[in-house]
Parts: sequence; structure tokens; C-alpha cells
Amino acid sequence: MPSKALPQLDAELGVHVRSLLFDEPPIALSPTLARAMGLPEAVFLQQLHYWLAHKARDPLRYRDYIHDGRLWVKWTQEELMQQVPLGRSTEPHKRVIRVLKELDILLVEQHLRSSWNQSNFFSLNYAALDALLEQRLSHQCSAVKNTSPAADKTTLVEREKTTPIGAAPSDHYSKTTSKEDIKEPPTPDLVLDELPRALREEVARLVPQGPLGQDFVDLLVARLKRDKQLPVEHQLQYPLSWLKTMMQKSDLDFTPAKKISADRKTQQKTKQQVEMIISTPKSEKAAISERLRAAMQFIENSSHEARAKLIKEHFTASPGRQIRSKVEASIMTGSQPEGRYVQELICSIVESAQGGQNASDV
Repeated sequence: MPSKALPQLDAELGVHVRSLLFDEPPIALSPTLARAMGLPEAVFLQQLHYWLAHKARDPLRYRDYIHDGRLWVKWTQEELMQQVPLGRSTEPHKRVIRVLKELDILLVEQHLRSSWNQSNFFSLNYAALDALLEQRLSHQCSAVKNTSPAADKTTLVEREKTTPIGAAPSDHYSKTTSKEDIKEPPTPDLVLDELPRALREEVARLVPQGPLGQDFVDLLVARLKRDKQLPVEHQLQYPLSWLKTMMQKSDLDFTPAKKISADRKTQQKTKQQVEMIISTPKSEKAAISERLRAAMQFIENSSHEARAKLIKEHFTASPGRQIRSKVEASIMTGSQPEGRYVQELICSIVESAQGGQNASDV
């Protein structure tokens, strides 16, 4: 039997959800919803909302679909592809489900939990969806207000009729908004490239600016990387909720975040060194082959012990781990190295040894 405390579905619907999602059987899709969320995501949301609203009209009949005071829709893989027509393969559905789950909008559970029936139950976090729609639609409204005077005469309804359904939100903003209009999210101090694209904007709004905010970003990056090594059932289902929980802890261990930060700094330094080598004038690059020939001759005439000593005493550069291993392997085996940056390092090491006090020992 349904709980008496089960809230009415109408009471949960925010103003944006109420105006953009329909209760009728046809897939009557709002262009505004499609531009705000993307066309596949909008189709999924519309169909799921329709069936949730359908069950909410007769809670006694659908009491088996009420869990923890919330209505759910049970879809097998075949039913999902039939009810949400996104294509012939399952890949579009998997991508949409993953994106909506990362935004904390879509809830997915297996309430039956039997070996023979593992159908997924789906529900919507209407509060999170309404907040996201308000945020994205506010960008569109500000963009319309800041267009040219001639464009201001066009109503929002007319714009919906002339704008292709499913156009990416970023495309819409770039065509109608100037740089001064886009003030959120303020992310100049945060490095978000290692996060999934769907999470970056929300994470930027959630964490503070500066080093502390970057620590939380890197902590989430470390957790997501760790998830790739875990079984699906142990992977993080709601990254934003997890991050909010971590931000409330007072004794949080940032060791995984510091490792991510250190690896990023090493990669940046290596990239700068490589760019410096690439930007070297052609006259200097031409001399590398001659210097390398002399360096390899020097290495070939050295004993195994002398080569090990060469690496230990003269490896002053700090390249990435992979590049350093190539340099060490070339010196120890006397093999011709590949890559201009590796060649430059070997030349520098040998020239340093030749000019040092222990050059004669080598």
C-alpha cells in the first residue's frame, strides 16, 4: 500500500518543469526543453515524466511502483528502447542515462533485486531538474535581452519556431551572448579539463574558487579515475552528491587530490619543455643530429658501470617518467633514441659529463 506521507506529484513540480513537460501520450516535445538539455535528453525526460504522471493518477493501482515514498517506472532494455526512441542501438540510451545521472536528475535503482529479473526502475529528481532548467534558461533570457535592437523585436516564441530543435546550449549562447554577458561560472582559477564535460559547469558552481576549490575538483577526479578499476555496482552513481558530502567533512583526506595535482604539474612542465624544443630555430635543430652522433659514440665507448654513473650524476632535467625511461634505456643499451626531446636530453647529459671533472673516468 502507498504511504500516506507520499507527496502529490503536482506539489513537487517546479514552475519550469510544469511548463515544459506534458502529461499527454504523444511525444510533444518542448523546443525550449530540447535546447536547454539536448534533444535526446529531452525525449528521455518527457517520456519518463509522462509515465510517472500516469501512475500518479492511480497510486493504488501502481502501489508496487512506490518505493521510499517515490514513484518509479520499471523498464526492461526492450521497453526502454520502445518508450524512448533514440535509435536502433543501446548506446544513445546509455549515454543519456549516464549524463542525467551525473547531473543528479535521473534516479536509477533495481528494486526487485532478483537473479532472474534485474530490470531498472527510473524516477526523476524534479528539484534538481527545475534548478538546472532555471539556471540554463536564465542564460537564454539574458542572451535575448542583450541582442541587437532589431533582434529584440522577436519574441521568445518566434525564436523557438526558427531555432532548430536539439541545438546545443553552448551553440545558442555563443551566437547571442557577448563575453561581458557570460559571468558564470567564474572558473579562471579552476582546472576542470580532467572532469567529464557534463560535470564541469555544475562543479565550478559548487566548489569555491582558489586552491581549496581545486583540491575538491582533484578529489573528484581521483575518485572517478579510481571508479574505472571497480565493478559497476561499486562505482560512483551520483558524483555531485558525493562531492557535496565530501565538502561537508571536517577531516577530509586530500592525499588523492594532491597526487592528481602533482601529476598535472609534471605533465605541464614536460609539455613546456617539449614546446621549447619544438620552437628551437632550425639552425639549432640541425646541430642536434651531429651532437647526438658524438654523444652516442661517447656512450658506446663507456662501460656499463660508467653509463649507470652517467645517468646518476648528470640527469639534471625533470622530464616525464616515460621520457626519462627512454633516455635511461638509450644510455644503458647504447641504442639510437627516437624523439627530438629525448635526443636533446641525451646530448645535454653527455656534454655535461664531458665538461665535468669526472669526464676522464667515464
